[in-house]
Amino acid sequence: MGKRKKGFTIIEVVLVLAIAGLIFVMVFIALPALQRSRRDTQRRNDVAEILAAAAQYRTHNSGRLPGTATSGVRKGWPCFMSGTSCSELQQWNAFIKKYAPGLTDPSTGKEYHVFATAIYGASCREQAGKINKQPYGNLAVCHKTYCEDDQYKQAATYETFTLIYKSEGSGLVCATSH
Repeated sequence: MGKRKKGFTIIEVVLVLAIAGLIFVMVFIALPALQRSRRDTQRRNDVAEILAAAAQYRTHNSGRLPGTATSGVRKGWPCFMSGTSCSELQQWNAFIKKYAPGLTDPSTGKEYHVFATAIYGASCREQAGKINKQPYGNLAVCHKTYCEDDQYKQAATYETFTLIYKSEGSGLVCATSH
């Protein structure tokens, strides 16, 4: 018998390359899902921070929320109600800049923006449909509404509101103020 040369057989090399290829494919497939999940977690945390900032705002503004009239027939009601003289979208967006500065959507890198407002459940569903067609980072504010089992229900007071945003993993997400 002759001396055997040391080294790997072609089968061993191919087997190692096949295993390495499978690992690469699995990572390549899982990575985008992990990134989407990370961005959605960031959005959820950002919205929670905006809700906490709204509670702070309410404390410093006689129980009023951003986007509510400060005078007139409908003082304390959302600006889009008749008899008010304010711009609700401008107030909400100014509120986010002041009370939740630096929060940016992880997909766009742009600051969160209140795109739409509504009152009660039916109008809120309509605005949610509009948010779903917008780029990430847009929010809808629904006054006198709370979320329950993916439904928008009417709350007792205007102080209860929801923020609706679009996530990458589960479509629209609704977060209710407390």
